[in-house]
Amino acid sequence: ARQAAAGHGVAAAVARAELSITFREALPALRAEVAAAEEAGDWRLPDVPLELGAAPGWFCFPGPSITPAMQKERRAIHRIAQTAYDDSNAIHRRVMSAVYTKLSGGDVTAPDWTEIGFQNPHQFQTDLRGGGMLGPLCLLYFVDRHPRLLRSVWIRAKDDPAAFPLAAIGIGATVRSLRAMDDKALHKLALAGGSMTDAFFGTFITIVSHFSSLLVRMGGTDAKTALLRQAADQVSDQATTMVPHCINASQKREAEAASSGAAMTEL
Repeated sequence: ARQAAAGHGVAAAVARAELSITFREALPALRAEVAAAEEAGDWRLPDVPLELGAAPGWFCFPGPSITPAMQKERRAIHRIAQTAYDDSNAIHRRVMSAVYTKLSGGDVTAPDWTEIGFQNPHQFQTDLRGGGMLGPLCLLYFVDRHPRLLRSVWIRAKDDPAAFPLAAIGIGATVRSLRAMDDKALHKLALAGGSMTDAFFGTFITIVSHFSSLLVRMGGTDAKTALLRQAADQVSDQATTMVPHCINASQKREAEAASSGAAMTEL
């Protein structure tokens, strides 16, 4: 029995190692995937023009023009959002597995997706609609780049009465971040930092963090979708101040932990 248990533990560890991936690895891999699809003419979804314009029904805020390089970053972000999860794609599987194991600490060979905030314990694909592979990529960015901020959000997500499904809220925040980008609300932020990619992912974690703070202040609410919209609107309106503040506070927390030699505990 001990040998069987040990064997299972080794198998699980091997599976985690094989399916592990970092944000730094995943982002260029997904960019390459969508670029190859475009080059091969396999793209059947609506085009994403380099010249920015708001999507139908969205109010387009005036903003400064971004550089051609930032326009290409924006296009790649949209293409990843238009990419559906494919279980036969190793990168897709690795992203989802990394998000699951880093959040839950559970066995990726037998995941219960509700543990991290998806609606169905056995599959997550329906929750990704609207954000495609960009939603999981955003979650991976959060767990990889800002683990201590995520830990504080994760604790709130499981704390009644202000509990909320982190993964589902993360997918919603992904869509809201896309909307802010298309509404040109991130232009100044991107120009200040030199990267639309950094502006986008920074906006994502700021929206999720701000949402969780608002939820705690309210003592919880059933109207979480409306609260997420409120949080996203506030972040979009004040992106040039709220996003850098959130990022800087998170980076300071990481630096302090690193300098003190503190080990990162399991999420």
